[in-house]
Amino acid sequence: MPAIQSLGVGSGLDANSIVTQLMAVERRPLTLLQKSASGIQSQISVYGNIKSRLDTLQSAADKIKLATNWSPVKVDNAGSTAVSASVSGSPAAGDITVGVSQLARAQSVATAPRALTDSLGTGTLRIELGQWSPPPSSSFSGTAGASVDVTIDASTGSTLSSVRDAINSAVSAAKAAKLAGTRQEDVPDVAASIVTDSTGSRLVLRSATTGEANGFRLSSVGQPPHSPAFSDLVVNPPGSGLQVTSLAANLQATVNGVPVTLAGNTMTDVVPGVTIQANSVTTTDARIKVTQDVEALKKGISDFISAYNEVIKYTSQQTAYDATTKKGGPLQGDRSALSLLSQLRQAVTSPTGATTAFSGTTGQASRLSDIGITVQRDGTLQSDATKLDKALAQLPELTKLFSQVNTSDTTQQGIAQSVSKLLVSLTGTDGALSARQSGLSASLTRNQNDQTRINDRLAQVEARLRAQYTALDKRMAGLNGLGRYISALGG
Repeated sequence: MPAIQSLGVGSGLDANSIVTQLMAVERRPLTLLQKSASGIQSQISVYGNIKSRLDTLQSAADKIKLATNWSPVKVDNAGSTAVSASVSGSPAAGDITVGVSQLARAQSVATAPRALTDSLGTGTLRIELGQWSPPPSSSFSGTAGASVDVTIDASTGSTLSSVRDAINSAVSAAKAAKLAGTRQEDVPDVAASIVTDSTGSRLVLRSATTGEANGFRLSSVGQPPHSPAFSDLVVNPPGSGLQVTSLAANLQATVNGVPVTLAGNTMTDVVPGVTIQANSVTTTDARIKVTQDVEALKKGISDFISAYNEVIKYTSQQTAYDATTKKGGPLQGDRSALSLLSQLRQAVTSPTGATTAFSGTTGQASRLSDIGITVQRDGTLQSDATKLDKALAQLPELTKLFSQVNTSDTTQQGIAQSVSKLLVSLTGTDGALSARQSGLSASLTRNQNDQTRINDRLAQVEARLRAQYTALDKRMAGLNGLGRYISALGG
């Protein structure tokens, strides 16, 4: 008898359908596990989103828990363009007057105009770092060892571009040696370029650093120079050979009437906490106002409230039951999430003995509600601008309300300190939130392992059922054939 190729053909039974329905019954435990896995994955995702919002709240709390962040200032240049200022620390509020009589300058020199192809002669040029005395003496005091020799010969060429390249190459090599530690002496920080106009082209050398001590001199090594044209590269004293287009100079200024001399035009911490930039010479003293930055304080509080509200709104939504859709959030009834909400609300509503200035009762601890930050029906915070402005007028006490540290008595801790500490305990490695996330991940792993085992068992069950129905099909086919044979004999 030929083999049966399709299950049920020999017997006439819909064996495929029977096996499919039997397997559907067998798969019910797998379906339940898959549904459970989907729920666990949703919870893991939600907890990840909660963690992200808690991290934002942590950052906001950390900013206002530090007393040093409660004295921000801003600077106002009062419309002056001659000087500008920025906050670089924690300066005291007040006015700063700045007068600039001379800006710091870098030295620069230039050759007389000539054609690009003209030769400057050959020889060895020495660039020395040092300081020029004021005219008319214009003497030069070099810095010991701080020089670079530049060889100009047939191998390098002596046109403007060749000399430019030779100078820049020699200075770069000296800087590299200094950086590598093979050279101990300072390097003249000079760069060469070519400037061309209607009169011709000039070789220009300019120091990259301002200040009198960063001047430079060019001289020939060996006397006399190999070519008369080579003297055009010598500047000793200024005015002979190369034209001095700018002498190195220090910044000369007064700050609050005190003379200030610096190599650069940036005055850092001349007034502690303020960086002042001199941009041009002044005819009258410029005035810089340093004032308390109340708006920055308000923003810090506002950012804290917004971050707190995001945690409360999102977590409440995920734990709520929607009567309209008759569906609960992924974390409905989740004790860890509900505990998180409870602890956060307690942290922002509990009174703190850090200050008694806002309670209205002598000696009574203050609350956020005393400065206009109140809890709404949905658990979020709302700020009353008028009350907060009034509290900002008592800045030292408001600073205590948020940032006071008292590790021995938590009732004396500032509110931002308490919230920050709570968040660390929740989201740290051993925190409740981290533990819940780890537990969910472990549950998902067990679920996936159970699914794998059930899938393996289902494959075996289906193979057994198909083998059984294949055998039945063959048996029925044989009986049906025998029946037809007997019927044929009787006929």
